[in-house]
Amino acid sequence: MRWKLTAEYHRQQQHYGRWVKAIEAMLTQCNPAYAPWTVVEAEDLHWAKVRVLETVVNRLDQALQLPAPQSAARARRKESAQPKPRRVVPMQSPGKEGARKPTEEAIE
Repeated sequence: MRWKLTAEYHRQQQHYGRWVKAIEAMLTQCNPAYAPWTVVEAEDLHWAKVRVLETVVNRLDQALQLPAPQSAARARRKESAQPKPRRVVPMQSPGKEGARKPTEEAIE
């Protein structure tokens, strides 16, 4: 591909310094803390889109402050690692025949 350098291109290049100053003024004067600017390099359109999406996701994470997600398997392991509540087996009254005290096996 051949670059076409025209008279219009050269005329626009003469204003480059003024454009840079105007952009810098805009970024400094219109940059509130609740909605800061993020300048994204756009030489490669694919990577510019990736960078924009990364920035949006990171800002949302910071704003929401959510805990890191965990896999379903890790959540199940965590639940199974917690001790289960013990079940208490009531004792039979001592007056009845065959009454016995509960053993450790009966308690679980």
